[in-house]
Amino acid sequence: MKTKAFLSTRCLCAAMTGFLMLTAVSCGQKDNGTGLVSVKYSQLPQGEDLMLSELVGEPEFIVLDSDTAVAYTPMAWINVSDNYISTYSIAPRTPLKLFDRSTGKFLRTYGAIGRGPGEFLQISSVQIDEAGGRIWMRTYPDINQLHAYDIATGEMEDVPLAYSTDDGSWLDYSFSVDGRERNITVAVLPEDNGCPALAWCQDYEGNVLWEIPRTYSLPEDNRVVLETDRNVPGMLDVFRSSTNTMQDTAYLVGRGKIHPLFTVSFGQTEQSGSGYKDDNYKYSGMVLPDYVVMNVSKQGKSVIKEGVLHINVESLPGVILDRRTGEVYLGELVNDLVDGSFAEEFKDGCLVVRSDAVSFMENGRTALESGSLSDAARARISEILSVLSEEDNDVLMIAPLNK
Repeated sequence: MKTKAFLSTRCLCAAMTGFLMLTAVSCGQKDNGTGLVSVKYSQLPQGEDLMLSELVGEPEFIVLDSDTAVAYTPMAWINVSDNYISTYSIAPRTPLKLFDRSTGKFLRTYGAIGRGPGEFLQISSVQIDEAGGRIWMRTYPDINQLHAYDIATGEMEDVPLAYSTDDGSWLDYSFSVDGRERNITVAVLPEDNGCPALAWCQDYEGNVLWEIPRTYSLPEDNRVVLETDRNVPGMLDVFRSSTNTMQDTAYLVGRGKIHPLFTVSFGQTEQSGSGYKDDNYKYSGMVLPDYVVMNVSKQGKSVIKEGVLHINVESLPGVILDRRTGEVYLGELVNDLVDGSFAEEFKDGCLVVRSDAVSFMENGRTALESGSLSDAARARISEILSVLSEEDNDVLMIAPLNK
């Protein structure tokens, strides 16, 4: 799962938010009067799994273009908008690829990998801004600016962040662009990195429209990243992901305020410099309009094979917060539409499930036999299976979050 990114008259609000994020872990479930719910993982009750059919509308099934080799992106990260799909890889020196959402047809690449404008080593976060006609990228090593590519021409503009960090980290901030209002909301990790704000909103020229001052600092921790999926309209959703080096988890940023949502304690936290240890908790998650969903795992024995470190991971029960009631329980997000597997990712207001061709041949047949799809969706799956080959590109299932 996974992206990232933060009026001076609100110093008191920011200070209280910082205090809550650092200290609010109770023996059981607790709402601190700010909407923040804090729990201990070991004390959570088992609840009912959350079914995808309760959250999303009619799904689309899209086969990405297989006519050209450049259209393939192994283990792709996906972003969507009303009319486009983009794919990128975290592998170094690979461009972003754009597809037509209605047909899956490959359109073009963005990011001229080589010397000169558009050069970058790695993509870490993407937003397709149809309203503004641009694709926005956070890349490495350009950590204190965003690349904005014109969708039609591919021309690139560098947009500097209003605030930067001394040395920076490409995983230490999250962003969300409002193309209609021509502004960018940014959230950063509150580390001693030279950045004076926890969060801010700026225009494309770098002028700050509002900011939330940093009133506290956390120790530098290279095992903590900010994840942003842009699933809450009008807000920047942020999930702090770590290997149990801190308890902060989910919050929203918008309109000059930080809204802390959810923290979970897994017991004694680890030192950030202690490395990856056996039996250490790992977690990540996503913020949805009505829920926060957390995936939890525990690191098992680590072994080195042929000079490469392999980390075994044991999946543990996930955590679900119902934001409407404040109820928290153990449970999973289940893809009852297709095959009953655990759902993976929501991005840009949509469920996005990626399957390679071979996997879809199996999953698609399961969906026809036991899934809860509409007749139209079943007909589309049957159509795809009738012509799909093992060498074809990925098949995407995209379904919008209910409004």
